[in-house]
Amino acid sequence: MIEKKNIVIGVTGGVAIYKALEVISVLKKRDVHIRVVQTEDSTKFIPPLLFECLTNSPVFSDIFKSDFISSSPVPTSAAHINWASWADALVVMPATANIIAKIAHGIADDPVSLLALATKAKKLCVPAMHSAMYENSATQENIKKLTERGWKVLEPVKGKLACGSYGKGHITEENIIVDAIEDLFCEKLFSGWKIIITAGPTREYIDPVRFISNPSSGMMGFSLANIAAKMGGDVTLISGCSHLSPPYNIKNFIEVENTEQMKDKVTKELKDKKTLLLMAAAVSNFKAEKRFSQKIKKKEKMTLELVQTEDILKTVHEIVETKKLPVKIVGFAAETENIEQNAMQKIEEKGLWACVANDVSRKDIGFSSLYNEVDIIFKDGRKIHIKKDIKEKAAYNILKEIKDAIKD
Repeated sequence: MIEKKNIVIGVTGGVAIYKALEVISVLKKRDVHIRVVQTEDSTKFIPPLLFECLTNSPVFSDIFKSDFISSSPVPTSAAHINWASWADALVVMPATANIIAKIAHGIADDPVSLLALATKAKKLCVPAMHSAMYENSATQENIKKLTERGWKVLEPVKGKLACGSYGKGHITEENIIVDAIEDLFCEKLFSGWKIIITAGPTREYIDPVRFISNPSSGMMGFSLANIAAKMGGDVTLISGCSHLSPPYNIKNFIEVENTEQMKDKVTKELKDKKTLLLMAAAVSNFKAEKRFSQKIKKKEKMTLELVQTEDILKTVHEIVETKKLPVKIVGFAAETENIEQNAMQKIEEKGLWACVANDVSRKDIGFSSLYNEVDIIFKDGRKIHIKKDIKEKAAYNILKEIKDAIKD
């Protein structure tokens, strides 16, 4: 989604400057065009030469340095204006209290604040400082001014600070920063929509240490939630047992363990509001008829009676039909054979608007894989193929095709 975009990284003098190197490394793998602009103080932490080597571009670090102007891809006596026009986005990180104050008050006396004042590009501020400075009312007022002027501000997290103390001010992780950069460019296709997404496997316990489950990692559902939020949706992510952390942009994250809990949480979220429900969780269809209160001791043979768990999709369909809720229900079908036929059967039996189906017998996609390849099958019989790609891109393509299919 950010391939070929022109990103300027504005680097300031803070100990979290190392994070700029990590973000640039990730962005380069996404085929992004990168340039770096540095304050004078930042060059005392990391010299411009290192950023030049990483980006294969000159670094703007001195507004009066003539050799910068001559080596610029666009030679000019007003390099900051050309860079301001070239940029699709300006990312200031680490953003110190000082640079935030300067930008908020329109001061332009260093390369970063100069470019911030000159550019009309999308803007992201990534603060990093001692918690006392971050929480100071002056800094908070300045951050508020930036957000009011269209800046996206990625809050710091709690962590160990440079002085050895612990508090809110630690710069966030590079993958979250890259996510936030992508968010700047994502078309807000689902603005005004409530989107409920289920993810991960459920567990049905046999005894305190054994359960029935499946190899789902939850990655597909988490990717859908991340992209849906970037597309402007009001996202609720309901996840079974997954090792994944919820995406940074998800405000309503609900953890469950078994199928009954997931059903209860999903139905509770159904409101009389334009809603897209994506049931991407790999729900356990069976549970032990009897759950043992103590660990079952090792035996030579054991017979385990299984019964079906409650069908969440059928329950949801009944609620939606009875209450006439404006909800479009999209099921997910992890199949090993007759993919399209089984998906159509699921649509008919459970009243789905569409079903996303994939072949989990393949080892290169689906469960526990970074990749997925799916077919979106609609109630009217239309089928759209989403080619194999990393799950984040597959999620983007799934959501875009679903939105295109929604006529209202």
